[in-house]
Amino acid sequence: MTNCFQPLIVQRGNFLSDPYFVSARTTLEHLSKEMQQAKKCNMQWQSNSTEFLLSQLSAWQHSSQKLDSTISTIRLSDIMNTVFKFEPDHFKMLIDVRGFQPTELKISVNQNAIDIKACKEERAFGECSSGYASRVIERTYQLPQPPKVETMQCSMSGDGILFVCASWSI
Repeated sequence: MTNCFQPLIVQRGNFLSDPYFVSARTTLEHLSKEMQQAKKCNMQWQSNSTEFLLSQLSAWQHSSQKLDSTISTIRLSDIMNTVFKFEPDHFKMLIDVRGFQPTELKISVNQNAIDIKACKEERAFGECSSGYASRVIERTYQLPQPPKVETMQCSMSGDGILFVCASWSI
């Protein structure tokens, strides 16, 4: 039996300044330090640039080196880069959804998977033009165990970072 849960996405301020995202920023800072130690380089997380860290995480993922086993990064094209952190009692996901509004995102939870569908429709009107364009991106993220859906929180920063967190049900 598959139960589908669709959490509400709460719109927040910018990722780097909204207090709500403190734990997510802390996770990214931890990743930055871990990458710096593993690479033996002096990479500093520029606290004013989420794009910088997302690009570093992407480069790390492509380098075939391993992060801490509880942390993984996935680069799925140039859209919806994702960072996971699995803890014993909960998980966190950061997903780059720049270019989409919360109303253009649909999140569903089915047992051990989170499905995210982003759908954007644009119409061009004018004296000399009329057109229609749509962009649909769907991702399914497999989780190691089912989340406790009543604890799930989904928030989107003003600069396009979707933060999803929940406790494990087991």
